[in-house]
Amino acid sequence: MLTPHGLKIALGTDGYSTIIMAEEYIQASIIAGVFESLLISPVKKSLLFLFIYIIMGSEMAKSSAIILLQTEIGTEAKVLDELFKIPEVKEAYVVYGTYDIVLKIETDALEKVREIVTNKIRRFPDIRTTVTMIVVEERIRQ
Repeated sequence: MLTPHGLKIALGTDGYSTIIMAEEYIQASIIAGVFESLLISPVKKSLLFLFIYIIMGSEMAKSSAIILLQTEIGTEAKVLDELFKIPEVKEAYVVYGTYDIVLKIETDALEKVREIVTNKIRRFPDIRTTVTMIVVEERIRQ
């Protein structure tokens, strides 16, 4: 696909992994504008954002992510208890709907988000699927 910024991006998936190919090196300052113009699902936009930043090696002062999890039936409470033992997990909720658990994690670098999701969260045997969304702006009502 070609974005209005002239950047050629290709996305491919096998159902488990998303592969991103960009024609040229992308500067972080244009990523937000590029994402808004892409005609792809919000999930793919989140994945694209995550992988481009990982590929670029960008680090931020604080990186947050919202992670949606599907678990095996009846294991939600057990999984939630185990996930909350991970220090980077700041909020955790059991919810109704397509997903069973919603997590918010905070790290000191974006690369650590990938490490936590891949090496800690996805290792739980009762977790079926995850969707990771990188937080790009946060507002908290006091």
